[in-house]
Amino acid sequence: YQRRVHGVNASTAYGAGFAPVNLMAGEHKSPEYLAKNPSGQVPALSDGTFSTGESHVIAAYMSNKSQNFIAFPNPIENPADHANVAYWLRWVDDNIRTPFVKYFINTVFAKAFGREEVTGEAILPLIQGVKDAMAKWDAALEGKEGLAGALSAADMKAITEFDQFQLARGGLFNAADYPNFIRVMTAAQEKFPGYAEVQGAYDQAKAAMAAAQAAQQAAE
Repeated sequence: YQRRVHGVNASTAYGAGFAPVNLMAGEHKSPEYLAKNPSGQVPALSDGTFSTGESHVIAAYMSNKSQNFIAFPNPIENPADHANVAYWLRWVDDNIRTPFVKYFINTVFAKAFGREEVTGEAILPLIQGVKDAMAKWDAALEGKEGLAGALSAADMKAITEFDQFQLARGGLFNAADYPNFIRVMTAAQEKFPGYAEVQGAYDQAKAAMAAAQAAQQAAE
């Protein structure tokens, strides 16, 4: 979620500063944080006396406040386009994020959620769920510049879901099997000014994770 907010912030030149929230220490459940985002989730936005949560709400606010509608159309001048992007943002949650999260909370982050890690043949349906999500995503992009027609915050959201998945469990499937996805991801890198900035942070995290895994393997 934070990456897509970073991307919209950079692309719209909204100019937000960012403060880390220590989830392991429970800072997102503190009274101070809950006053900003009652759901107790990240991210949250504070702008003067106004506070809100949910990445797609923050993306819309940043676009409206900065009057830069590169990622989220103007709700007054283009209400239909604005509503269409909002629809596809929800579609990404239901059709892309849900199977990705289902895989994660039963494998990579199972212990963090108090679950027993799924392994062996039992993991196959979870993997298939991710592959089905990628196929559905690719099909939804057929003949279109982006999910909502033009590239938008919906595509940025979907791409960050994919990037986070690859960061934690790369190599599970071949992205080249989804040509529409590759096409749109490449176009997003060119259209959104903030993409390269956010991608750079992702690449650093990926390199750090690879180094940590290599060190762990060497120790074993």
